[in-house]
Amino acid sequence: MRGHGISRGHLVALLLVSGLFAATPARAGTTHESRSVLARRLPLLTRGINVGWLNNPTFTLDRPVAEREAALIRATGCRHIRLFLNVHALEDPADSARPNPEKLPALDAAIRIALQHDLAVIVDPFHYGAHGAFVFPRPGTPGAERMVQFWAVLARHLARFDPDRVFLEAANEPKLPYPREWYVTEVRLLKVMRRNAPNDTLIAGYNLRASPNDWDGIKALTYFPVVADPDVVYDFHFYEPLTFTHQGAGWARIPAVRKLHGVPYPSSPSVIRPLLAEFTTPAEQAVLRRYGQQHWDRRTIFRRIDVAARWAAEHHVHLICDEFGVYGAFAPPAARVAWIHDVRVTLEKLGIGWTIWNGSFGFLERKDGHFHLDVPVLHALGLQVPPKPAAK
Repeated sequence: MRGHGISRGHLVALLLVSGLFAATPARAGTTHESRSVLARRLPLLTRGINVGWLNNPTFTLDRPVAEREAALIRATGCRHIRLFLNVHALEDPADSARPNPEKLPALDAAIRIALQHDLAVIVDPFHYGAHGAFVFPRPGTPGAERMVQFWAVLARHLARFDPDRVFLEAANEPKLPYPREWYVTEVRLLKVMRRNAPNDTLIAGYNLRASPNDWDGIKALTYFPVVADPDVVYDFHFYEPLTFTHQGAGWARIPAVRKLHGVPYPSSPSVIRPLLAEFTTPAEQAVLRRYGQQHWDRRTIFRRIDVAARWAAEHHVHLICDEFGVYGAFAPPAARVAWIHDVRVTLEKLGIGWTIWNGSFGFLERKDGHFHLDVPVLHALGLQVPPKPAAK
């Protein structure tokens, strides 16, 4: 950004000095061979769902629940899970720069459960701070050094699994004010991950915002300094527009969206007009009017995601959208299904892998000890409804 943060020229200089743009020596063979390996693995990065088996404060795996969920997910036709981890719970209490060796068996067991059910696994650390928010360090700080050291140990541990089926994602939703500040640290992460897991496909996590007041994650993705490593996939998340996807969500970044409900999709001024009589605060009316004027439909979605696809094509890299979905508590069901369908079709048309978010944003939710499938969402994703088990 001009006049703020780290400039592109300064970033490139830092990375060149550090050797981070240089081809890494970790993988044997040629770039062509590495690209062939990635091409073989990419089909597994389509049709996935996020699961939080180890997203808890004690890093405890409920094996029977995980077994049941893995079997159900595979029966829908999904090919992978994105296993998101509570990193704070995984850290060694004596040294936060490394995983707790007593917790790693739970991670190993979770990965094996997925693999035994013919599901590939993206391992993704969620960096929670003391108050539950994602916390990411600026480059050159002790926190950044700890993160690099942590991934060195974790990648070395995970390298024992089949690299054709286990993928390592650097981070989830960093949101530094200037993306290039985060990318300085992330490129270091990718290098240390490659050194310690020489045969695994790595996934680079995009920054959530393009500048302090610009939460355009796709724009922020295009600022990523593509690394020389040919076995890296770049990710982004898609929840646009928040007025629709996060209506009624109490944690929504835009406060005016938190009270909304019944917001339709596709949008136009005429379909939004009846809502203006119900939601009367200036902020609510402003977000609703803007949403209607933007005419969100499948063509709008395609134009937005195509920005990422064009960037990937320009740099000869591959993408995965490993989070998308619509909060189901307050969105009209048919509109929710239509949005999910349009996003999924767009991603597949553009050759981008995908992983739906879980719970009330996707097709599978656990309530009262039972799993509930959202059949219309399954159909929107091109997945199948698992057959009911035979009565005993």
